[in-house]
Amino acid sequence: MKPLSHFRYAVLGLLFAVASGCSDEEKKQDADPKPTATSHTVQVQYKGANLTDLGARISGEAVSADGQTVLNNFSTLLPEQDIADVISVGEIPISYKFTTIISFENLRTTRAPLNSSLEAIILVDGVAKRTLRINHATAPGSSFVTAKAVIQPSDW
Repeated sequence: MKPLSHFRYAVLGLLFAVASGCSDEEKKQDADPKPTATSHTVQVQYKGANLTDLGARISGEAVSADGQTVLNNFSTLLPEQDIADVISVGEIPISYKFTTIISFENLRTTRAPLNSSLEAIILVDGVAKRTLRINHATAPGSSFVTAKAVIQPSDW
């Protein structure tokens, strides 16, 4: 076996120094904490079929942990036969809970017709987080046919 020349030792030493320097840089980047989100963008996508005369409504709100502050609340009556739309709720702080309710307010003791339905999907930063649906299979509640979904601060 031939001994390595001084030049080869120098080249190997330089390569080793560069390689170990890169891994230290990568470790430093990995150790840097990523900023934590303080709010999320919320949208509610909804669609309904055969809603005439059902009193279809979609509503929602963001409420602070102490219950004292309400942000970005909405309540929309859906009088159309068929509908599909998106409500841009906006930025919701992660310390708030967000609630969406869908209902057929004219159905107090009976179920919806077989071909009627209303569905809502809560999107958080563009990703589906909760889905709720009411239709013929949904029994009337204490006041009317309804469904509710809540995103708690721990769920963001």
